[in-house]
Amino acid sequence: MPNPLVLAAIGGFTGFLAGFLGAGGGFATVVLFIAAGVAVHDAVGTSLAFTIIVGLWGTVLHLRQGTADPRLALSLGVPSIVTAILGAQAAEALDERALTLWFGVLTGAVLVALLLEPRLLRRRTVPAGVAGGGGVVSAGATIPRKEFTLDVRSVTVAGAGGAAIGALKGLFGVGGGFLLVPFMLLFLRIPERIAVGSSLFAILLGSLAGALAHSSLGNVELDVLFWTVPGGLAGSLLGARTTAKASGPVIRATFTAVMLASTAYLLATSVGSRGPR
Repeated sequence: MPNPLVLAAIGGFTGFLAGFLGAGGGFATVVLFIAAGVAVHDAVGTSLAFTIIVGLWGTVLHLRQGTADPRLALSLGVPSIVTAILGAQAAEALDERALTLWFGVLTGAVLVALLLEPRLLRRRTVPAGVAGGGGVVSAGATIPRKEFTLDVRSVTVAGAGGAAIGALKGLFGVGGGFLLVPFMLLFLRIPERIAVGSSLFAILLGSLAGALAHSSLGNVELDVLFWTVPGGLAGSLLGARTTAKASGPVIRATFTAVMLASTAYLLATSVGSRGPR
């Protein structure tokens, strides 16, 4: 088992990311577990279990401060239950190097989508002087994000996205927040603060299904959880409170930086002369 102090630090750091970004409790935990010496498949399964505990705590905090939409979260989370189980089974068919490589490709794709979003928004035209809360500045104009409404189109888009992300959740051991947040920003036009809180709520259902599947396969390390969970709970509390005070651009810039670092590490590890331990 890795050094307990290292695991405690990982828990605190990724818990903060989970509370602040609505993500990071999953994808950053997997990356840091691998870096600390946890076997890749065990890092995947243990990360999902960690995500459930920290995500539940973070969800309560976001609901209390009004930065989560339960209807949106359920629309995303319910379809992910079955697909997360299928993803966990698929992970067993990949060796450690392949699993790490594809995880790096996934985080890289999300990073590219985030970097390209402002360019995509420039193609939209808006009347001069339009402004709104949570808007995105592009080409000298402010484009307001629409309020989320639970209509047929929104439910369909959210359900399809939740199902796809659920499969990736089970496959890579991520909570799914690092996919859900960009998905909500890009396709549902949700304000950053609401996307963060709703993502933590949404990941719980699929993460529970994925963690149970990985546990049945022997991929959950209880001693690793023992040392990471306390720091994760404390970090999540601090992160959620920080989200309530942070601006959308700060949240997005932090998210992008973490994604860039994770992608670089995963790709370097997977193509190096030695595979992950």
